Amino acid sequence: MPCCRSYNECIAYCLKNATFKEQLLTDASCILYKY
Repeated sequence: MPCCRSYNECIAYCLKNATFKEQLLTDASCILYKY
């Protein structure tokens, strides 16, 4: 899954568009990508 420009952006996207499982995976991807 593509990472958003910022962690907050990713969270906002996830909350609006993803299932819980997908949200967790996307959160992890963004954290790994950003840090």
